[in-house]
Amino acid sequence: MSDLLGRLEDAGCNKTADKVMTILLDCNPKQGSQCEKASLIGDKMRKFEKG
Repeated sequence: MSDLLGRLEDAGCNKTADKVMTILLDCNPKQGSQCEKASLIGDKMRKFEKG
């Protein structure tokens, strides 16, 4: 994930990188585990898609 955030920042997409980081912070970082706050993440993703 750090590669994705780095690429977004390198491309000048700092606002998008911030939104992605906020979404990632709300999820459990363990690989293969489900996000404990699925509804919160869903709401943030919908806002992210709208721009």
